[in-house]
Amino acid sequence: MPATSRSARSRQPDADATRHRILDAAERLFIARGFAGVSIRDIAVAAKVGTSLVMHHGGSKAGLWAMVKERLFASYAAGQEAELRRSAATPELLIGSLRNYFLWLRAHPQFLRLMAWRDLAGGDQLSGQEAGLLDLARQRMREAREAGWFHADIDPELALFAIFSMLEAWFVSGKRACFPGDDERYLDTVLALLRSGLIARTP
Repeated sequence: MPATSRSARSRQPDADATRHRILDAAERLFIARGFAGVSIRDIAVAAKVGTSLVMHHGGSKAGLWAMVKERLFASYAAGQEAELRRSAATPELLIGSLRNYFLWLRAHPQFLRLMAWRDLAGGDQLSGQEAGLLDLARQRMREAREAGWFHADIDPELALFAIFSMLEAWFVSGKRACFPGDDERYLDTVLALLRSGLIARTP
């Protein structure tokens, strides 16, 4: 094997470790301060690398923000996409998806904090991963509506958005502190509202 190939392979683990360190540092800072409150230099100092390396791995501050968000969201998106593709478009799929999202949010509070900073700054574009998952969810909701699972006078896509917002609100509004230990009761309440308000019939 040529010496240059061996050298390139030996450098790869170092490059991967550096990239992870930069993303870890960017994630901590973005969650703590938001996009506007963080500079490339701040990330470089936190990661203990030069600013040129931060730019090399992220391209820009906006690029790093997008990479951090996508990395956080990936652990939910992969499993949810697989579930949406393999399951029939029924209320059971919707209820299961909402339950999975709620439990994932509880396990990943840093994601909602990052999204709160995003919303305060006026939002940003959906990543390819987010847009793909949203399009697939909308498709399954339309299929379920056409099959007669939902009340005809309610837009199921907008209802889905409202219900997801209700789940997120539990973790970001501060009201959760008034009901310690009631995560499951809140989730069951939201799902009960869904069953009575949107679903026209059950499987």
